[in-house]
Amino acid sequence: MGGITWNALVLGKDEAAPTPLPPHTVVIPLDIADPDKFRSDVLSTLIQQQLTLPPAARDLYRLAAAAFACDVSFPRATAYDSWTRHIRLSLSVTDLALWQNAQQRVTDLLTYLSGDQWEITFTAYSDPVPDLVEATDSPAPATPAIAPFKPDAVCLFSGGLDSFIGAADRLAAGQKLTLVSHHGAGSATHASPAQTNLKGLMRQHYPNQFQAYSFNVDPRKGLTGSAEPTTRSRSLVFLALGALVAATQQAPTLYIPENGLITLNIPLTYSRLGSSSTRTTHPHTLHLFQQVLDALGIGVKVENPYRYATKGEMLASASNQALVEAGLPHTMSCAHPTAGRFQGVGVRHCGYCVPCIIRASAEHRAGISGPTYLAPYRYDIRLRNLAQANLTDQKNRDLRAFQMAILRAQQQPPGAAWVLRSGSLASDSANIAKYVGVYTRGLREVEAFLNS
Repeated sequence: MGGITWNALVLGKDEAAPTPLPPHTVVIPLDIADPDKFRSDVLSTLIQQQLTLPPAARDLYRLAAAAFACDVSFPRATAYDSWTRHIRLSLSVTDLALWQNAQQRVTDLLTYLSGDQWEITFTAYSDPVPDLVEATDSPAPATPAIAPFKPDAVCLFSGGLDSFIGAADRLAAGQKLTLVSHHGAGSATHASPAQTNLKGLMRQHYPNQFQAYSFNVDPRKGLTGSAEPTTRSRSLVFLALGALVAATQQAPTLYIPENGLITLNIPLTYSRLGSSSTRTTHPHTLHLFQQVLDALGIGVKVENPYRYATKGEMLASASNQALVEAGLPHTMSCAHPTAGRFQGVGVRHCGYCVPCIIRASAEHRAGISGPTYLAPYRYDIRLRNLAQANLTDQKNRDLRAFQMAILRAQQQPPGAAWVLRSGSLASDSANIAKYVGVYTRGLREVEAFLNS
């Protein structure tokens, strides 16, 4: 039995939707002030800084934002298999021939990243250089132009431990950076404070060496009458924002710092195969994204310097240990940091999700201990304390998955087939042994922590 085919029509300024609209169609007016459908300050912030936005990079952000809006509005339950949606997306662009040349690469990227079936079509803007106006709840105040700042690179900055180490390492190496962050309505409560605190610490060490943008990208959920929580395409917004800023500031490199175990995100159990395993910084995602950039003539190279390193190795080898240890308590890595709000805990690492388990294991690997060692975590899931933690089956799920993966690795050493379960590594096939190594060492870090 077939599922619904969803249609998304993304309009530019002064463009009108055709009538009548096909069934199951959502109109997404990215360039028209309509806060009931989409809130964002990206383009308005950059334009207010008197920066000239390259059209291809600007349209790439619009594509990512539109895909994100589709993601949160089209329920997976309406798909034929209750997961894989069929989405037709029509986007107006400034250079139609350029985007038609990149069409297959764009489709491949969205398909791999979200696990859906995408049909992408492009139409030409009636005005080749539209006067873009975005919807904002409160327009950003005018600020002095920052165009004279010429970064050596742009670095994505989520407020997590990996992005913090990545930025700190680049600054310690003497590079000038532009940090790019983004948040929506839900993530602002925990991501923004982490980013703000960490940037304050970095300014104490490197006061004139970086600048930072924190963008709001908030498509309204439920444009179809119901919402979808999985948001697999959200990471494309982050990548596109980094590329937009890098292209605008003529920075040649976009850094995406992420440890190898999370980067590969190999399903810990067979039940986690498929689209339900996220692919945000997987090497194949970054390879496909690079292909899109190249096809669009956006001269930015994407790089993850830590793809062969575990989180513990990143932490132990950080260039500025004093800065990283001072910032560690302010970083936020948890998958659901507000889960304890009804118990009066507030925003805090849960201790039992996959990112928390890997983070705590990294701290153990790096020798970070003492009276505040486990203070950021609501639960201590080390095996000797597990009984008193009294976790529910749901909260215990990721721990059990790690235990199963560790047991399988003990019985049969991981090989190439293991690291290929979450996606192709054809673009870096010469280094598959390095990916096997980082996966094996990452599991050992977790095992050592659980047994500590």
